[in-house]
Amino acid sequence: MFSYNNPLTPFSPPSSIASNSDQTGNVTYSFVIPIYNEEDNIAELYRRLQALITTLEGSSELILVDDGSCDRTLALLRQLHQDDPSVRYISLARNFGHQI
Repeated sequence: MFSYNNPLTPFSPPSSIASNSDQTGNVTYSFVIPIYNEEDNIAELYRRLQALITTLEGSSELILVDDGSCDRTLALLRQLHQDDPSVRYISLARNFGHQI
């Protein structure tokens, strides 16, 4: 159905996210962003989200969900995670769209 290309499970945040959380390890804000064929927009999305996150009180996490993209979206998400381990991603095996 879907695959986690990130070795992190969605229920146990890694230490990199815990460092961006409060002293109890809780995250105040979770940004879950669906992405489909957005290779040209990922860098700008990340830049804008980081600018927003720095203005918030409380901790945050960023989870990007690749909905079966056909372009270089997944490769860019992997690189983004490598550059910033607090960014997590999920890669769906195919495009599930927004309707069932």
